[in-house]
Amino acid sequence: MREGESPEKAARREAEEEIGPIPTYQIAGIDVQDCGAGWKFHIITVDVDHMFDAFCVRETDATGWFTWEEMHTLPLHPGFRKWLDDDQSDPPNLAGN
Repeated sequence: MREGESPEKAARREAEEEIGPIPTYQIAGIDVQDCGAGWKFHIITVDVDHMFDAFCVRETDATGWFTWEEMHTLPLHPGFRKWLDDDQSDPPNLAGN
């Protein structure tokens, strides 16, 4: 995050740098993982009104819309994998779920 930037604003900025413009959304959930040494990993899930096209840049291998079950089969960032694999008795309302 940049100086003075909220986790939500940082997430939107990072997402738009990596996949392009994001339509209007509502924040559905925020999870913070303490990685130690002053580092934190923020996962912010959002609900969008409609699926949108995304593009890949140098930091992104692929984009797509996946069901909750399909997400478990993807190669993911370790922090996101931990969040996904934790006991989620009530998974978020992700597109396609």
